[in-house]
Order: sequence, then structure tokens, then C-alpha cells
Amino acid sequence: MTTNQKPLFVSPNEIQLSTHQIESAREVFKLFDENDTGRVSHERLIAVLKKFGQELTDEGLAAFLDEYDMKDAKSFSFHNYLNIIQHQFAGICTTLSQNPAFKDNFTPDEYKIILEFISIELYKENEEIKGVGEPARAAFVVLNGNVKISGTNEKDWILGGGTEHIVGKLSNPELANQSRSVIALSQVAVANFDLANLEMLKVRDSYLYRRLKEAFGVSLESNEEALTQYVAVVSHNNVKKVMVSFVEKHFDFFSKVPLVGTLSTGSILFQKLGIPLSKKVASGPLGGDQAIGALIEPGQLAAIFFFRDPLTAHPHQADIDALCRLCDVYQIPFATNANSAEALAVYLKENGLNYVKDNHAYGVMNQYIASQTNALGKL
Repeated sequence: MTTNQKPLFVSPNEIQLSTHQIESAREVFKLFDENDTGRVSHERLIAVLKKFGQELTDEGLAAFLDEYDMKDAKSFSFHNYLNIIQHQFAGICTTLSQNPAFKDNFTPDEYKIILEFISIELYKENEEIKGVGEPARAAFVVLNGNVKISGTNEKDWILGGGTEHIVGKLSNPELANQSRSVIALSQVAVANFDLANLEMLKVRDSYLYRRLKEAFGVSLESNEEALTQYVAVVSHNNVKKVMVSFVEKHFDFFSKVPLVGTLSTGSILFQKLGIPLSKKVASGPLGGDQAIGALIEPGQLAAIFFFRDPLTAHPHQADIDALCRLCDVYQIPFATNANSAEALAVYLKENGLNYVKDNHAYGVMNQYIASQTNALGKL
């Protein structure tokens, strides 16, 4: 239950908790105050913190009490707990203000408004907080307790309370799914940013709502989005059965890497094989191929499996051609039929997603691109 030690962007004393937040905090405090006396002994405080995964020695308890200006207090009250919540919310403001998507975009007064629309939620040990493939409707910050986070292509990692990290994604649910599962390792209290709550912010300040939602959709989980290398799976309508059969054959690969694809492709893969997309884009004729191409220059695309229909004319052929050209410019592996996809899948499984950057041809092409860029810059 330690606070964020970074310089606070908003003072805890300036934060006004809403009636709903106070009532939610009261539910959490009942874990401490079993007898409903309004006060908790130090011994009981230590016992409950242990349930939240925090072991306190006598020295640790003294430091904890001193951190929240309770050094001389003989017991722990609900008022003290609200003071802790205020400090933790101030830590959340600091975390957001230092995230590139939020930095310099919101004032302290706007952060105080945003905090009014955060809910405090409690989860039991071993309870699933979020599951892979769920609609991206909420993000949260762990206030108390420990959680286990499992990615689609990374080792599990453990996160404790402290407000330093934002977990989850928040965007239009039809365009994105959660790419991680989150399990409570102890009792866990979280500050939840949920679309349902933020819709109420829309009524109060629609401009602030739009900016906040955009920021949440751009960068969360310690800028994980900017570091993710996706594998694109795209298929024209007439060959989607071929695509599904291929992905099923290589289930062990496609179920472990972050995937990007169109809404229709994502729906089919999830319904047929239970494989969720980490990122969804619109259909090809509506700009989906361009959206995938936009991931290439920032280095977020490792390979493309594009099951194309060569016997049908496509209204967005120009977009398809542009995607092919970008793959050639940046040397992105691009399979366009089942047999080339087979070779690419086998190679990626053996060598990993980053093999391209270690390839000699990739380095030579980069030198060529750099020379052409310099030449164009002089025009």
C-alpha cells in the first residue's frame, strides 16, 4: 500500500472523493474493520495487509504509518484509509502525466475531474480481473495487492500495488481486445477506468472525454503498444476457409504472437479457433490495409500473412498495392498464398519475430533507404 514516490502532479489534499468512491472505499475498509467499530488496531492492520500480499515488520509498519502522517496514531481509522486513497489517486495522476500519451495534454484541474469517474473495485485471491480476448472496455491501476499478468507472447510478470503502472486497454470495444490476462495473487483493490463510467464524464465535459479516451487508446501498459511487433493475418472473403485451416494447422504459433487483422478476420479466428486479435482494423475496402501498412514504418509489423483472392477484382486494389510496396521498402516478409505462408510460418517459428533485423539483406536495404532519403531531402 505504498504510494508513488515520484514528485506528485496533483496534491492529495486537493483530491475530492465522490460519494460513490467513498462508499466503495468503505467496502474495502470493512475487510480491516471486522467489528464495524470505525477503528482498526495495528495488529489487525498488519493481518489485513498480509492478505493484500504485503508483509510488514515492526519497522515496515512504522514506515507505513509515517508515510501517511499517522506516526503517533494508536489505531487505523476509515478517515486514515480515505487519506491513503487520496495519496494513491495523486500517484495515479503522476503516472498518467508522465505517460507520453498524456504528458502536457491535461491540466491538474482536469486530472481532478477525471479522478471523479474512477471506481474502486475489490477482487479475491485467484479471481480473474481481465481475460485475453475480452473487449477493451477498461484499464486499471493496482492500488493494493499483487496481480499476475500473462501476455500473448511474453513470460508472466507480477505487479504489486503502487500506482506506477496502467494495465489493460481502453478503446472502442469493437476495434480492440485485451491482449493480457490478469489474475489476482492476493486480495486486490484497483482503481478502474471503465468506459461505462467515463460515459458520464462525456455528459459533464465532452471535450475532456474525447481527449481522455484518445489518450487511453494511444498508450497504456508502460507504452507496450509502441513496443509490440504484430503479425498481420489478412484474408479476402473467398479464401477465408483457407486462412482458418492454415492458422489452425499452426495454432501453436498464431496463438502465442500478437496478431493484427480486420474485424471479420478477428471474428472468424476467435469463433472458430478461440484465437483473439491483439489489434483490430477496419475491413480492407474501408482502409484496413492502410492501417496495417501504418504499422510498418514505426517497426511494429514483423510479418504479413495475406491470403489473397487472385480471381476477383477488388475495389481497394490501390491499397493492396501500397501495402505490398511498403513491405518491399522495409523488407517485411509477406506471404500471399498458402504455400508461401507455410514456408514463412515454419521460418518464424524457428527464428522468432526479430530475425529480419539480423538479416544481412535487411541491413543492406536500410542503407539504400537511408541514401535515398538523404537524396530526396536535398530536392
